[in-house]
Amino acid sequence: MQSIFSNRASAIIFNLIKQYNSGVYLLPANICSIVPLTFMKAGVKFEFVDICPNSLCINEASVLHLIRNRPEKYAGIVYVHSYGAIQNTINFFKKIKQISEQIKIIDDRCLCIPDFDQTGSLIADLIVYSTGYGKYVDIGYGAFGYHNGALKIVNCGEQFYEKSIQKLNEQIKKCLFSKNKITTDITDWLDTYISFIIPKAYRDKVNDMKEKVSQHKTIINSIYSNNLPQEIQLQSNFNQWRFNIQVDNKEIIVKAIFKNNLFASSHYVPSNILFDDNYFCETEKLSSRIINLFNDFHFNEEKALRVCNTINKFL
Repeated sequence: MQSIFSNRASAIIFNLIKQYNSGVYLLPANICSIVPLTFMKAGVKFEFVDICPNSLCINEASVLHLIRNRPEKYAGIVYVHSYGAIQNTINFFKKIKQISEQIKIIDDRCLCIPDFDQTGSLIADLIVYSTGYGKYVDIGYGAFGYHNGALKIVNCGEQFYEKSIQKLNEQIKKCLFSKNKITTDITDWLDTYISFIIPKAYRDKVNDMKEKVSQHKTIINSIYSNNLPQEIQLQSNFNQWRFNIQVDNKEIIVKAIFKNNLFASSHYVPSNILFDDNYFCETEKLSSRIINLFNDFHFNEEKALRVCNTINKFL
């Protein structure tokens, strides 16, 4: 098993798909928009697939149907563990490989708890974790992963300017607000450098922070769990990265939270709206109802309780 390290998870994905680009990759419609933009930068084709209402991850039946019908069309799949919930994907990945060994499987665990203790052989071709902004362990940078050693991944040596990613993020926000498709001419927004050694100092820092983060999240999550109705809470395995709830009056509740000088988030809007006109029912349904409540170091027990009180007023 070969390790891989970079400043961003998208850089790791970029370097893989540049080498294995003879076809279309399947992406879940609720994926972070940076991933399809990474495919655009790499010049690799992609299609979106709706999510499953139970796993909130890419619909496995739809994926298998597509690649069984046209295995020669597809080069790979990105499986995103929504909200950091680890799903059992062994049988699904095996079925894909039974159809075609050539289809590359990228196991995107960027919102999951970072795990350096990968053992045994991989069914996925690549597992990738992130410790960048807003992730489970946020040290402001860094991503790492593991691949099966048979992959040919090399540094692509792309130009990179720090200010370009800021410009790209601004364009994404404008397009989402205006509901326009993104047609960016920014190409130097991604630092694509990768290393095949995970620095020990980085590993130690992440592991040390992980323990502290876990303790804090447990405390904040217990407040949410005990003070919000069970019926609006997602299952506990979805509540590690943030604490997630589904409500019918999402817009009203989010506005009330911000009005009380607090904050919450709403991830993710269907990424496909930036790229195509398809409608994905389950992705749209989740996006219209989901609220992510913070449980990181920006939130303390007093703030968490105030958020609960605010939400309960509108239920």
